[in-house]
Amino acid sequence: MATCLAIGTCGAVIGFDSLRKMFPNRPSRNEDENELLKFQEDFLSSGKKPAAKFERVKKPVKDEQQTTDKQNVPDQWEEMDRVDNHITKVLSNIIHERNVKHSTVQFPKSSKLISDVPKLKPRTTNTKKGKSLFAQQFSKSKDNSTQQTDATQQVSDPNILKSTPVKIDDIRDELHKENIEKMNMMSEDEILHEQQRLKSTLDPKLLQFLAQRKKSKQESSEKSTSKNKENEEKEMKISSKSENSPTVVDNAESMIPVGVDDVINDDVTNLHKQYPNMDVLEKDKLRWMKNIPHKVETKTQGNGPRFDFEGRIIDAVSTIPPHVGLHHHISQPQQPGYNFNELFELARSQVTQQRVLSIKVLGRILYKDKHGDYIAQGYPPFTPTLLDAGLPFILRWFLDERSQSSMQASIETLWCLLAPTSSEKTYSNVMMSCCRGYETNCLRSNFEVPKKSDTDSDVIKRDLILGFLQMDLLPRLRYTLEVCSPDTSTINKCLECIERISRHSAQSSLKVLECPRLVRVISEKFVSVVTCNSTQADDSAVSSSVYAVRLFQTICQSSWENAHKLVTENVEIVELMHWFVVAVGGVGCEGSKSMNLLKLEREMWNIWRVASTYGLMLDIFMKFPEVLMQQLQACIQIINNKSSSVDQLKWCQGVLLMFGAAVTNLPSIHGRNTLGLLNRFFPLMKTVATSAVAGVTSIPDSDLKNIIGYHGIVASSLVLLSDWFKYFNENSEISNEIKNEIVPNIISPLQAIVLREYQTCYKPPATSPTIEISSLPNLGLNFTNEEYLLNFISSHNLLESYMKVVYDVTRITGPCQSIVELMLNLVDVDLNKINQHFQPCVYFRILPRIFYWIIKSCLLLLPHHPQLGRKYLSIHQISMFAFNSLFPGDEYYARDLLLHALFNPTLISDMKILWNETFSENQILTMMSSIHHTYVSSLTIDPKSLAQSKAWCCQNTKEIKSLFLPYDLSTILPVDWPFIPLLQFYDLAIRRSDEENALNAPIVLSSILDCLRFIYFLEKLRQDGSCKISVTCKITRLMCVFMSGNDIFLDDQVQKLLHKLLVLFLDGKSRSQLNFNKPIPGITSFYDFYVSLLEQFDAVSFGSKIFSMFILLPLVGECDKELKLALWSQHTEVVGSIHVNIHELPVAKDFYLSPIETNPQVLMSYLQALVHGKCQHVRTPFLYQLAVHHLSSYLATEKETKARQEILNKVNLLPTSKMKHDILHNGDGGTKTIS
Repeated sequence: MATCLAIGTCGAVIGFDSLRKMFPNRPSRNEDENELLKFQEDFLSSGKKPAAKFERVKKPVKDEQQTTDKQNVPDQWEEMDRVDNHITKVLSNIIHERNVKHSTVQFPKSSKLISDVPKLKPRTTNTKKGKSLFAQQFSKSKDNSTQQTDATQQVSDPNILKSTPVKIDDIRDELHKENIEKMNMMSEDEILHEQQRLKSTLDPKLLQFLAQRKKSKQESSEKSTSKNKENEEKEMKISSKSENSPTVVDNAESMIPVGVDDVINDDVTNLHKQYPNMDVLEKDKLRWMKNIPHKVETKTQGNGPRFDFEGRIIDAVSTIPPHVGLHHHISQPQQPGYNFNELFELARSQVTQQRVLSIKVLGRILYKDKHGDYIAQGYPPFTPTLLDAGLPFILRWFLDERSQSSMQASIETLWCLLAPTSSEKTYSNVMMSCCRGYETNCLRSNFEVPKKSDTDSDVIKRDLILGFLQMDLLPRLRYTLEVCSPDTSTINKCLECIERISRHSAQSSLKVLECPRLVRVISEKFVSVVTCNSTQADDSAVSSSVYAVRLFQTICQSSWENAHKLVTENVEIVELMHWFVVAVGGVGCEGSKSMNLLKLEREMWNIWRVASTYGLMLDIFMKFPEVLMQQLQACIQIINNKSSSVDQLKWCQGVLLMFGAAVTNLPSIHGRNTLGLLNRFFPLMKTVATSAVAGVTSIPDSDLKNIIGYHGIVASSLVLLSDWFKYFNENSEISNEIKNEIVPNIISPLQAIVLREYQTCYKPPATSPTIEISSLPNLGLNFTNEEYLLNFISSHNLLESYMKVVYDVTRITGPCQSIVELMLNLVDVDLNKINQHFQPCVYFRILPRIFYWIIKSCLLLLPHHPQLGRKYLSIHQISMFAFNSLFPGDEYYARDLLLHALFNPTLISDMKILWNETFSENQILTMMSSIHHTYVSSLTIDPKSLAQSKAWCCQNTKEIKSLFLPYDLSTILPVDWPFIPLLQFYDLAIRRSDEENALNAPIVLSSILDCLRFIYFLEKLRQDGSCKISVTCKITRLMCVFMSGNDIFLDDQVQKLLHKLLVLFLDGKSRSQLNFNKPIPGITSFYDFYVSLLEQFDAVSFGSKIFSMFILLPLVGECDKELKLALWSQHTEVVGSIHVNIHELPVAKDFYLSPIETNPQVLMSYLQALVHGKCQHVRTPFLYQLAVHHLSSYLATEKETKARQEILNKVNLLPTSKMKHDILHNGDGGTKTIS
């Protein structure tokens, strides 16, 4: 519209010009001063009232002034100019203000020092247009800088305009000049006199302070001079490279200017040309840009090693540029990296990024330390140090922060601390596919409930998992999973941490189950995501489901109660199992299936196998037999397909293990009427096993991955057959089918592969060092080649499954020639190599069970095949090795070997050759039976452990209460188990009274004879069984015979056996092997035991020579002086009762005569025994020669000392006798005379 109109309140149309007249314009910011003045004049001339009133509150005035004001009333304009401070007044004041740009600003007089007066900044009003206030504030020319410097050194009168500036430097120079003139007029003596007088009037402390101050000034001046020289040299080098550009250190890698050091150290103000917009150089703000000091070579690294952001240790001589960010610390700023103190300091920072960075670095250090990276470099373990420093509390506090990054960093570090190593994961996965793979080791056998008085710190020092449980870690992890919506990686690590807590013990698993909503949240968020209606689930969600199912599997393994509670209260697990079994049906054949979904399906088979071991979830097998039969048919297709992947083979293995669990446990829960249902699957079982054997025999040896995969398939199919065979007895209706189909198609074709794997089954995989933490136990697995570990475990699994099937086939069908030939090859094994490589580690758990099934098959074949009977020695050695090597959980196998193999008359028939000269054949058989009875009664096993082991080994479903094996990684029995009867009788003799010992003496004597005979048999004919027992341990165990009764050792047979054993033990042994100073298993203090032995000798020995030989053995070589003093000083009466000659010693006399004794206390005890007649040439020939030899050799070879002179003086005081002559004239055969 061309014309602008407005509607008034009365409805009339008013023009725009009228509105402008009614409402005048206001001044705008674009108007200049003239326009503003004109606007003010127009406004005042119009006589209009202003839009806002301005009232000024005035102070009360005196009456006289008020009267004067009333009389002299000015006009309106004058009053306005006087009161109104409008813009015109302000502008006029600015215009007429005096220009002081070039004026000299001076200070008034002040009593303060000139150094305390703050510096003044110049005032200026001439500002150029377009320059900001910040730039105006920092702009400064050389002239102004000079004027400011001069102004700070001037003093003025109160009247600034009239006073003449006086410089303080002039006053100082004038005073100094006067002092010099006066001193020149004085003589040197007068100067010294005045100096002394001045010092006497001053405080001594003040004089000392001034002297130290002068000294420090001199040192600082020297340092600054040397530093200035270095800076000049550095500037010369830098200027030769670039004169007009700012220099950068470390070949342009670092962005720190070199000139900053000069700015900080020297008052240089002319560098503003190099740094734009930095005309004023502030030293304090530039200090952070100071160059890093030169490195100083130090032997130590201060507070421990330094780490980079990836947890790698940084070498002290490494050259890392500063821009990487590893030099931001105060301690040793020239060294890159951060030590533990600095990382913990960053963890307490107020900046979130710094806290997150420090926690992540600590987590990477924990991860590398757990995998043995630092130990391999020669450093001690760092994890105990971090735990003692309070890292668990920091991690727990970080979890409570609202920051998502802090929460994720804390969970990552917690995962690095708690999660198992990759080797432990690999071991657990491959063991789950073994014959008894549903069993697993818990990580704490004894669950100690914390006391109410225990603090979190006390509990964490004992057990880290219990400490985290007490600090409510589980509810916080549940909150993280439920509310915080973390990413997939954080979710998986959370679930792994919870699984590690569950693996701690059955009680910890119960804590996980009882944590409010924890299991419910995991089931709903990570298990129910895969349903029958969502076959295309998100791959990341499926990966979390895999970790969730593994967690539930661990909870099920902990106990029957926990498994029952988990399965019954979480229907998502059963629904997911139904989906895999029913809705999917043979999904392993689908090539489009994701890797995570295949893993999830295998984990579901595993959890179903674990639950069925308790008798749970077996109704699935009863409901869907046809669908499960399709699963077996799908397995046959995958096995026969040469292009099947390894994951598909693993899927088949899981299906077969699930069927094996159903075959084993279904009749135990639902009755033997279910055998008819299982019999429908037997043809498919045979087909699967036959196809697997045909597939494994056609694979070349170079294809290791497929060999491992087919080994698992073959082992699982053999386990399935073995579980089915246990329902049949000898000569049953299935025996002909086994002879005609199983043996020729499965047993015989596998013999070549079994023998090949059997020859290398004892070679363990190479391992790296691991750390052991008492508060956080682990399996101690850290392999350098995990692929070899897979091959090692799969090979053992194949051998165990095969030997078990061979035993079942032999039990049902009777002797078979092919099996006999196989056993003849298997018993010829080099046990020396196996003993060298065998270690009490979890990955050797299967090896003793392999030998167990070989022995069981041989015991069935021995009565029928004489050629196998000729191998009785090898079979018995294998039995001894298996008995020594069985782990906790296999107590049933150990008991079976003790009853039927170790003392089998056929296997120890060579004992007759050992005793045929002393006893008749019937006496030897009676002796063998007595020995067997003695050891069966002595080697008792805890009934509870034996019952649980029997339930595991025989797969008695109703008796299995838990699948957690004890954490103890050692073998069931110690290596010196043949000496256990002696130790038991020694313990009983100490506890019982003398009357009870006398009543039980015949029983004890018979048992001790049996024990000594069996030990002699092992030492004489089975050296492999006792090769790992030290000589000192054997001798100490034999000493218990003398402590088991007062007169048992006096029996002739006991003495003969002890002497024979002593000769066998010491044959070919060196002096270093007879070191009783080293720790001996089972004895806390050998000195106390030796003193008890001396007291027993003094009480009941009657000078027994065999007893004397055992008394003298600990004195061989460089034994502890306390042992020698116990005999020669504290029990001198024993010395006079030892009548052993030199030729009767079990070892060479040089073992006692060298090295020469140099301890004065022991030598003095030798001399006292000689002087007091305790040791005589006729009664105690050997001890007499020993004492004389050491005394004479000491006096002849030792330098002149106070101890030697004292001993020599006492010898000289002796009356003339043979003893004195022998000591002074080296009576042991030498000719040297001592003086």
